[in-house]
Amino acid sequence: MKFLTPILLLSLGIHLFGAPDYLKDVKPLLASRCFDCHGALKQEAKLRVDTARAMIDAEMIIPGKPDDSELIYR
Repeated sequence: MKFLTPILLLSLGIHLFGAPDYLKDVKPLLASRCFDCHGALKQEAKLRVDTARAMIDAEMIIPGKPDDSELIYR
């Protein structure tokens, strides 16, 4: 449940203010919530989310298809 609130707030922000800036809006959220377990030093379930390339390679995000992106689902 602790992940639900930031994602809902991000979704609401997109609708109200347009697309978020990755470096300003998204990466700090991932850093505060995800990097401890899925960052450069540790990758639980072989998942790394500290770089966009790693998330694309793991099919966590699918550019241009947010509804098909696992990161949005989770």
